Amino acid sequence: MTTDTQLISVRHAFLAMERFLTAYEERVGGDARVSDVLNDVVEFWADGMPGDPASWEDWLNAVAAARAKLQPPSDGT
Repeated sequence: MTTDTQLISVRHAFLAMERFLTAYEERVGGDARVSDVLNDVVEFWADGMPGDPASWEDWLNAVAAARAKLQPPSDGT
């Protein structure tokens, strides 16, 4: 399980949520209800992983994408 204790901003979290939900919808073919998403991300196994490991990977990818999207330009402008 990948764990990252680095905090993200509220804006990063919002962008990550949008990216996560979009990926989830694509993965399940657009038939997911909110209760389906919650069931997949709320249930955790004894090892700390969510009941749906693919959701965890989707979340990590969404956070990484949100962080990358809000990175300041490398030239300082």
